[in-house]
Amino acid sequence: MTPTGQALLVGSADPEDRLFGTVVAEMLNDVFTKQGGQWQIFLLSAPDAPETLRMETPITHPEPWAWTQKQRYVRSERLRSNPKTTEGLA
Repeated sequence: MTPTGQALLVGSADPEDRLFGTVVAEMLNDVFTKQGGQWQIFLLSAPDAPETLRMETPITHPEPWAWTQKQRYVRSERLRSNPKTTEGLA
């Protein structure tokens, strides 16, 4: 995002846009970003928001190591299928 795009967000009437713009401003000033690093920002809904995905039961991971190694993303459709274990997410 450019500084111009960030300024538009900060000046927005939408409070979420303004917050997003503030986060982007901090990232644009970060040394990592200035050295060519890239960031991703995810805007999540509040825990009690109606659009927040809630699982009926916990999803267990049968292996002795973390399932999230090397960062993983799962489509909400897979989560909505109510898998019992992380094997159902692959």
